[in-house]
Amino acid sequence: MPDLQKGDSFDFSEDFEVLAADRLGDALRERQSQLKFAIAVIEGRQGKPDKNVEGRLRIDMNGSYARYFHVRSPDDFKGEYIPKKKHSIVRALAQRDYDEKTLAILQEQLSQVEMLLDVYAPAKVDEFYAGLHPSRRSMVHPVRLSDKELARRWLAIPYVRKAFDGNVPEYFSADGLRVRSKSEVIIADTLVRMGVPFKYECPCKIRGMGKIHPDFTCLNLRTRKTILWEHLGMMDSSEYSAKAVSRIHSYNASGFYLGVNLLVTMETAEKPLSAKSVVRTIEQYLK
Repeated sequence: MPDLQKGDSFDFSEDFEVLAADRLGDALRERQSQLKFAIAVIEGRQGKPDKNVEGRLRIDMNGSYARYFHVRSPDDFKGEYIPKKKHSIVRALAQRDYDEKTLAILQEQLSQVEMLLDVYAPAKVDEFYAGLHPSRRSMVHPVRLSDKELARRWLAIPYVRKAFDGNVPEYFSADGLRVRSKSEVIIADTLVRMGVPFKYECPCKIRGMGKIHPDFTCLNLRTRKTILWEHLGMMDSSEYSAKAVSRIHSYNASGFYLGVNLLVTMETAEKPLSAKSVVRTIEQYLK
C-alpha cells in the first residue's frame, strides 16, 4: 500500500463502504471479448481447409523418439508414416487437432461467461438502497454508497492546502479555485466538467520527501480509488526536469506508479499542455 496516513491523504473509501467496487462485470465482459476473438481466429483457420491434412495425427513413442503417422480414416488405426522431410504436415495436423478440441472448450467457456453476465446484477445493491424511503435510508449504513454520496463524503474530509507565496500570478478555475498556472486551470475545469471529484494540493506523506502537496488528488468513482495527478510545467528547464524525475522516483518508492495510481502530464514552452490530452487522460484513468 502507498505510504499514506489519514489526515494527510484521503484514499479511504473503505471507511465509507464495506462492499468493494465491482470489477467482476468488467472482467467478464473483457473475457467475453477475448473468447470471441480467439474463437474467430480458430474458425478463420478452419475456414481454409487443406486437403493434405485431412484426418488426424497419431504419435508413436519409441523411448524418447517420436514417430508421426497420418491417420486418414476412422478405420485406419495405424496411419501412414510421415517422414522427417514432410514434418510441415505433422505441424499442420497437430494444429488442426488442437484447434478442433480448443474451439469446443472456448465455446463452452463463452457460453458460461454469457450465462453469468445474464444473471449477474451488481447494481441491484445500489438500486435497493436508492429505493428506500428517505427517512429509512437516513438510518442505515449501506454496504455501498451512490457515486454522488461517496463523492460528497470524500470531498467533505477537511485538509490544508499549500499556501501561496506573495506577489505571484493568480489563476482561478471557472468555479473560483485558485491554482498555480493556466495549465492547472485547464485540468481543474476539465475534471469538474467530466464529473471527477478532486482535491487541489491535498497533503500526503511520501517516503524520502516527507509531507508534499500533489497538484491534484482525484477520486475514480468507478474503482473507488484515489489517483494523484502531477503536472510538470517547465520540462524545458534542466533543473526543473531533474527535480521532477527525482520526485517521480520518490513516488514509486512509496507505491505510486504511473498509469496505476499516479498520473503525470507535462509541457514545455514550445509544447504547451493540450486540453484534448487532459480529456483523454481523464477518460482512460478516471472514468
